[in-house]
Amino acid sequence: MQFKKGMLVGLIMVWIFPTLVLASARIVHITKNTVIVRMGAHGQDIVYQVVGTDKEDMDLYYLNTATQILKKITPPKKLRPFGPQVHEGKMLYAAGNFYKKVDIYLYDLKNSKHQTLEKNVPWIPSMALTTSENGPHLFYDSAKDFDGLAATINYRGGTVGNTDQGPWQIIGPIFRGNDIPPQYHEQIKNEYPAASVSHENDSLIVFQNNEYGTPNIYSLNLDKKSYARLLPSINYQERPAVSDRLIAWEESEKGFSVSNESEIVILDRHNGEIIRNFHKGFHFQARAFGPYAVYGAKRAPSLSTPSIRVFDMNKKIEYQAQNCFPGSIFDFVPGSEGVYVAQKVTSNSSRILFATWDQIKNECR
Repeated sequence: MQFKKGMLVGLIMVWIFPTLVLASARIVHITKNTVIVRMGAHGQDIVYQVVGTDKEDMDLYYLNTATQILKKITPPKKLRPFGPQVHEGKMLYAAGNFYKKVDIYLYDLKNSKHQTLEKNVPWIPSMALTTSENGPHLFYDSAKDFDGLAATINYRGGTVGNTDQGPWQIIGPIFRGNDIPPQYHEQIKNEYPAASVSHENDSLIVFQNNEYGTPNIYSLNLDKKSYARLLPSINYQERPAVSDRLIAWEESEKGFSVSNESEIVILDRHNGEIIRNFHKGFHFQARAFGPYAVYGAKRAPSLSTPSIRVFDMNKKIEYQAQNCFPGSIFDFVPGSEGVYVAQKVTSNSSRILFATWDQIKNECR
């Protein structure tokens, strides 16, 4: 066999620097003329929302990472879709716009069929989708009008919570019943639900509630119908995430939309242990999977670039995951094998990257 000069250089590079080949995150998908702004992933399924032309904004996309088959998904009505999530072959999303009521759909990726779950919801800041042996479970927060007041958590799916009779609205808890007159109870906001529905009587939803003036994180055990305020604080606790092991959220002095600095708080559901990310900087958008908390960060060494970090609750170590995904990060989803990341490449293109948990633990070095 004869070697050309370029081949020899390449072999030397692999031999001397094998981690250059093995450690970098894998490019899963590239978009042209559109930028991915929201993404959901579960197993081999990825769904995403793009910003591009007006026509391209009207569709969602489904990618099977095993077959690399890309499918365009159009809502039943001519409404702009947003916020796609996927779990066990089902995609959840809403469609509409801010000044009109929106609809919520469940789409079966295998059968290519839409199911309308809710119609004419005023506005939805956040939705959560999970499944159990009883089928998909949907949680979403909504308001009676567009000023955001009277936000409630609504629930539908499976056999939990009398769902055969329609959505179950979580309008509590009201812990200070003697201090807050009943006519003001509807002004308490319950927002940003995240859910972990298991097979072992541990179905949990977590959300933020402003009963004490600033948002704090609450949990609701769906099986026992019991509420808990997890870690009382005068600070803003916002946008929680939950896995079978962890609950994580953002905490700041003035709220994520105003504060320049914030931290991630992680609560171990198994033993009650609490970890705080005391690194100086802005931290946001917590996600959780198993023993891992994944979150966005704007901090050293790049204060202006949104990147991600991963905290391993087993080893009590924060991994510098930005080494695996250099550049600005738009969205990210942890899963059983690793973390998917959506990243803007140019003004009108983006890509999806994937790094395994082993790569992240090695910080892609």
